[in-house]
Amino acid sequence: MNLDELTRVENESIRAFVDSCSEHLTGRVLDYGCGARPYQSIIEAAGGDYWGHDDPTYPGASAYVKDQQRMGSVYYGSWNPLEEASAYDAILCTQVIEYAYWRGLGGFLFDFKEGLKDGGYLVMTGPTNWPEVEVTDRVRFTLEGIAKEVRDAGFEVIRLESRWSIPFDGWEMSMGWGCICRA
Repeated sequence: MNLDELTRVENESIRAFVDSCSEHLTGRVLDYGCGARPYQSIIEAAGGDYWGHDDPTYPGASAYVKDQQRMGSVYYGSWNPLEEASAYDAILCTQVIEYAYWRGLGGFLFDFKEGLKDGGYLVMTGPTNWPEVEVTDRVRFTLEGIAKEVRDAGFEVIRLESRWSIPFDGWEMSMGWGCICRA
Protein backbone atom coordinates (compact mmCIF):
# COMPACT_ATOMS: atom_id res chain seq x y z
CA MET A 1 0.00 0.00 0.00
CA ASN A 2 1.50 3.36 -1.00
CA LEU A 3 1.06 6.68 0.81
CA ASP A 4 -1.78 7.83 -1.48
CA GLU A 5 -3.71 4.64 -0.73
CA LEU A 6 -3.01 5.00 3.00
CA THR A 7 -4.26 8.58 2.92
CA ARG A 8 -7.43 7.60 1.04
CA VAL A 9 -8.23 4.75 3.46
CA GLU A 10 -7.44 6.98 6.46
CA ASN A 11 -9.75 9.73 5.21
CA GLU A 12 -12.51 7.20 4.48
CA SER A 13 -12.15 5.69 7.96
CA ILE A 14 -12.41 9.11 9.62
CA ARG A 15 -15.47 10.04 7.56
CA ALA A 16 -17.12 6.66 8.30
CA PHE A 17 -16.47 7.08 12.04
CA VAL A 18 -17.84 10.65 12.08
CA ASP A 19 -20.87 9.51 10.09
CA SER A 20 -21.46 6.66 12.56
CA CYS A 21 -21.44 9.23 15.39
CA SER A 22 -23.89 11.63 13.76
CA GLU A 23 -26.61 11.02 16.39
CA HIS A 24 -24.24 12.75 18.87
CA LEU A 25 -23.53 15.69 16.54
CA THR A 26 -26.76 17.61 17.04
CA GLY A 27 -27.56 20.99 18.55
CA ARG A 28 -24.75 23.53 18.45
CA VAL A 29 -21.68 21.63 17.21
CA LEU A 30 -18.11 22.94 17.14
CA ASP A 31 -15.78 21.36 14.58
CA TYR A 32 -12.47 22.18 16.26
CA GLY A 33 -9.62 22.14 13.74
CA CYS A 34 -12.10 22.12 10.85
CA GLY A 35 -9.66 22.89 8.03
CA ALA A 36 -11.62 22.65 4.77
CA ARG A 37 -14.77 21.50 6.70
CA PRO A 38 -15.06 17.95 5.30
CA TYR A 39 -17.59 16.91 7.99
CA GLN A 40 -19.89 19.93 7.86
CA SER A 41 -22.41 18.10 5.68
CA ILE A 42 -22.60 15.17 8.14
CA ILE A 43 -23.27 17.52 11.05
CA GLU A 44 -25.87 19.53 9.16
CA ALA A 45 -27.60 16.35 7.88
CA ALA A 46 -27.86 15.19 11.52
CA GLY A 47 -29.58 18.47 12.40
CA GLY A 48 -26.52 20.09 13.94
CA ASP A 49 -25.89 23.83 13.90
CA TYR A 50 -22.34 23.82 12.46
CA TRP A 51 -19.63 26.01 13.97
CA GLY A 52 -16.15 25.49 12.58
CA HIS A 53 -12.84 26.75 13.91
CA ASP A 54 -9.29 26.56 12.69
CA ASP A 55 -6.32 28.77 13.40
CA PRO A 56 -3.41 28.79 10.95
CA THR A 57 -1.03 29.58 13.83
CA TYR A 58 -1.79 26.21 15.50
CA PRO A 59 0.64 23.39 14.79
CA GLY A 60 -0.75 21.17 12.03
CA ALA A 61 -3.54 23.60 11.07
CA SER A 62 -4.82 23.37 7.53
CA ALA A 63 -7.10 26.39 7.53
CA TYR A 64 -7.41 27.73 4.04
CA VAL A 65 -8.24 31.26 5.16
CA LYS A 66 -5.14 32.88 6.60
CA ASP A 67 -6.57 35.96 8.30
CA GLN A 68 -8.78 36.06 11.35
CA GLN A 69 -12.28 36.36 10.04
CA ARG A 70 -15.72 34.88 10.24
CA MET A 71 -17.25 33.16 7.24
CA GLY A 72 -20.82 32.27 8.21
CA SER A 73 -20.50 30.08 11.27
CA VAL A 74 -16.85 29.24 10.53
CA TYR A 75 -14.11 31.14 12.29
CA TYR A 76 -10.50 31.30 11.23
CA GLY A 77 -7.85 32.96 13.32
CA SER A 78 -6.94 33.47 16.93
CA TRP A 79 -10.47 33.69 18.37
CA ASN A 80 -10.89 30.77 20.77
CA PRO A 81 -14.39 29.25 20.54
CA LEU A 82 -13.79 27.38 23.80
CA GLU A 83 -13.72 30.61 25.81
CA GLU A 84 -17.52 30.42 25.94
CA ALA A 85 -18.33 28.06 28.81
CA SER A 86 -21.03 25.47 28.11
CA ALA A 87 -21.57 26.83 24.62
CA TYR A 88 -21.76 23.58 22.63
CA ASP A 89 -23.88 20.43 22.62
CA ALA A 90 -21.08 18.56 20.85
CA ILE A 91 -17.48 19.07 19.77
CA LEU A 92 -15.91 17.25 16.84
CA CYS A 93 -12.11 17.10 16.81
CA THR A 94 -10.57 14.99 14.06
CA GLN A 95 -6.85 14.40 13.75
CA VAL A 96 -5.86 17.30 16.01
CA ILE A 97 -4.87 15.44 19.17
CA GLU A 98 -1.42 14.60 17.79
CA TYR A 99 -0.64 18.33 17.95
CA ALA A 100 -2.07 18.85 21.45
CA TYR A 101 1.38 19.09 23.03
CA TRP A 102 1.40 22.82 22.25
CA ARG A 103 -1.10 23.39 25.08
CA GLY A 104 -0.65 20.17 26.99
CA LEU A 105 -3.19 17.41 26.48
CA GLY A 106 -4.80 17.85 29.90
CA GLY A 107 -5.47 21.53 29.26
CA PHE A 108 -6.71 20.79 25.76
CA LEU A 109 -9.26 18.23 26.98
CA PHE A 110 -10.23 20.40 29.96
CA ASP A 111 -11.05 23.25 27.57
CA PHE A 112 -13.26 20.89 25.57
CA LYS A 113 -15.07 19.82 28.74
CA GLU A 114 -15.59 23.45 29.76
CA GLY A 115 -16.90 24.33 26.28
CA LEU A 116 -19.52 21.57 26.35
CA LYS A 117 -22.92 21.77 27.94
CA ASP A 118 -23.50 19.28 30.73
CA GLY A 119 -23.96 15.88 29.08
CA GLY A 120 -22.53 17.14 25.78
CA TYR A 121 -20.45 14.91 23.51
CA LEU A 122 -16.84 15.02 22.39
CA VAL A 123 -16.24 13.04 19.21
CA MET A 124 -12.53 12.68 18.50
CA THR A 125 -10.21 10.78 16.18
CA GLY A 126 -6.47 10.34 16.20
CA PRO A 127 -3.71 8.35 14.54
CA THR A 128 -1.66 5.56 16.06
CA ASN A 129 0.73 3.83 13.63
CA TRP A 130 0.66 6.39 10.88
CA PRO A 131 3.52 8.20 9.14
CA GLU A 132 4.46 11.51 10.74
CA VAL A 133 2.63 14.27 8.93
CA GLU A 134 4.54 17.37 10.03
CA VAL A 135 7.37 18.04 12.47
CA THR A 136 4.73 19.35 14.89
CA ASP A 137 3.00 15.92 14.91
CA ARG A 138 4.32 14.61 18.24
CA VAL A 139 1.72 12.71 20.28
CA ARG A 140 0.22 9.27 19.58
CA PHE A 141 -2.09 7.28 21.84
CA THR A 142 -3.11 3.67 22.14
CA LEU A 143 -6.78 2.97 22.85
CA GLU A 144 -6.02 2.56 26.56
CA GLY A 145 -3.87 5.69 26.56
CA ILE A 146 -6.55 7.95 25.11
CA ALA A 147 -9.19 6.35 27.36
CA LYS A 148 -7.10 7.24 30.41
CA GLU A 149 -6.55 10.82 29.21
CA VAL A 150 -10.22 11.55 28.54
CA ARG A 151 -11.32 9.93 31.81
CA ASP A 152 -8.70 11.93 33.71
CA ALA A 153 -10.20 15.06 32.11
CA GLY A 154 -13.61 14.14 33.53
CA PHE A 155 -15.25 12.56 30.48
CA GLU A 156 -17.20 9.31 30.37
CA VAL A 157 -16.07 7.08 27.48
CA ILE A 158 -19.13 6.02 25.47
CA ARG A 159 -17.35 4.35 22.55
CA LEU A 160 -13.68 3.82 21.75
CA GLU A 161 -12.40 1.76 18.87
CA SER A 162 -9.76 1.28 16.25
CA ARG A 163 -11.03 2.95 13.05
CA TRP A 164 -8.99 0.76 10.75
CA SER A 165 -6.07 -1.61 10.86
CA ILE A 166 -3.65 -3.41 8.60
CA PRO A 167 -3.20 -7.18 8.95
CA PHE A 168 0.43 -7.89 9.72
CA ASP A 169 1.93 -11.34 10.25
CA GLY A 170 -1.03 -12.77 12.16
CA TRP A 171 -2.06 -9.64 14.07
CA GLU A 172 -3.73 -6.31 13.35
CA MET A 173 -1.77 -3.05 13.39
CA SER A 174 -4.16 -0.25 14.34
CA MET A 175 -3.72 2.86 12.22
CA GLY A 176 -6.13 5.16 14.02
CA TRP A 177 -8.82 5.39 16.68
CA GLY A 178 -12.18 7.05 17.21
CA CYS A 179 -13.73 8.02 20.54
CA ILE A 180 -17.08 9.33 21.76
CA CYS A 181 -17.08 10.81 25.26
CA ARG A 182 -19.76 12.51 27.35
CA ALA A 183 -19.07 15.52 29.55
